Order: sequence, then C-alpha cells, then structure tokens
Amino acid sequence: MPDCEFHIFANELNPIGFVPDSFNYYLNLPASRSSKYDVYLYLCGGGKPKYLGDDFSFKVKLVDTNAAQIFDIEDKFDHTLIQCEHYEQFYAQHEKWIRTFPDIQVTIPGRLKPVAGLPEKYLLTVFNPFSKIQKGQETLYRLAPLSKWPIV
Repeated sequence: MPDCEFHIFANELNPIGFVPDSFNYYLNLPASRSSKYDVYLYLCGGGKPKYLGDDFSFKVKLVDTNAAQIFDIEDKFDHTLIQCEHYEQFYAQHEKWIRTFPDIQVTIPGRLKPVAGLPEKYLLTVFNPFSKIQKGQETLYRLAPLSKWPIV
C-alpha cells in the first residue's frame, strides 16, 4: 500500500523480522489530536495494550481479537476482525464481525496447476517465517521422522 500512510503505535517495538520496503509508515511518532485518522486497528495479541480510541479521532475503529476475549471493550469498536469460526468465545456482538481470511478457492490463481507427485495422504504445514518460536517449527522438525505420513 505505497499510496497510504501508516502511523504505528506500540508499547514494545521488536525490530527483528519483517519491515516494509516502503517508507510510508511511522513508528511511535507523536500523533496529532487535531487530525482525523481513517482507521484505528487495535490488536489484542500479547494482552490488551493501551486503548487510544478515545484520545484521537478515527473514522472507523477495528479490533482484531487475536484469540483474546474482548467482552469488556467490544462496545468501543465499529467492527471486529475474526480469524476463526469460534468467535463467540471472544466477543458477544456478532453483528460487527468481519471475516479476515478469504475463501481458499478464491485465492488460487487459475493458471496454477496442481502439484504432481504428492503422496495420497500427507500433512501440510505452514509457518510464519518471521516467528519460528510462536509456530513451533523446531518441534515439527524434531518430531517429523515419527510422522505416519510425509510432511509437505
């Protein structure tokens, strides 16, 4: 999104991992209370950070529960981003939800062909390359030789 500007505020910054190639984002710079921002995206990962929605002016307020219960703060947001089917465990206002993952079939380009030579049964695993610890990649590698099926 090179034509957009992002202001990112975080209690703790981790410089290791993905950093966008563009220079249209700003980390923890003082925000202007007189400006009207387009979107407030509140991420609950790692606990609930300080809520800034009342301190600044936002057109839309979004919350990503990130598997955290938000019953106490869900009234503050216009929409709730969900990444799983079990959203009732995390918030009560289901009319506000927006699914954040697309239908898998829609994401497959028409020009791609199925992978040839795969075994009839196999385990498919996907890892976030920037967070091996969070996804348990080392555990998978250690236990892979014990798997009943090939791992792809």
